Amino acid sequence: MSVAIMLSLFWAQSAAAVDSPSMSNIENTPALPTDSQTIADNKIEMPRRFAVTEEQKSKFVSEVKDLSRQIKTDPTNSKARLQRSLDCLWLGRYSEARRDCDSVLKTEASNVDALCEKACANYYLRNFSNAIYDCTLAIGCEHDCRSAFHILDLAERAQLLKLEIQYIQNRQ
Repeated sequence: MSVAIMLSLFWAQSAAAVDSPSMSNIENTPALPTDSQTIADNKIEMPRRFAVTEEQKSKFVSEVKDLSRQIKTDPTNSKARLQRSLDCLWLGRYSEARRDCDSVLKTEASNVDALCEKACANYYLRNFSNAIYDCTLAIGCEHDCRSAFHILDLAERAQLLKLEIQYIQNRQ
C-alpha cells in the first residue's frame, strides 16, 4: 500500500473527529467523538490514532523490524525509512516516526510524504507550530496535497485552542 494511501487512512478516522472549536468560551471545547483522549496538562482533546487490532499491531511491529534491518544495510534507503515512519505512526511511536522523516528530509528536502508524516508526528507530540510549519512546506512543494491541508487544519485548531487556554490561565 502506498504511503499516501496509508496516511490518508490514518487520517480518515480523525477527519470528522474535530469540529470547529469555539474560541469565545474555553468551556466549549471542540466536540469530539467518544474515542478521544484528553491531554491532561492543557485540556486539549485530540482524536486518537487509528484503531489497530492486535493482529495489525503485530504485523506493523514485524514490518518495523524488517525495515530496520533494511535500513541498517542501506542507510540511504528513503523508501524504507518512510514506510517505517508510517508504521511507527500507526503504532503510536511518534518520536521514532519524526526521526525517520528527518533522516529522509536531510537528503530529500522537498519529499511531501516525509513532510506530511513528520507533521502528523509533531501533531500527536503536541508540537503544533512545527506541524503547521511542516504542512506549509508540504503545500509549498505540492499545492494540492490533501493530507497536508487536513493536518494543517487540525494543527491550527489545536494551536488556537492551546493559545486560548494559556491566555485564560494567565489572566487568572
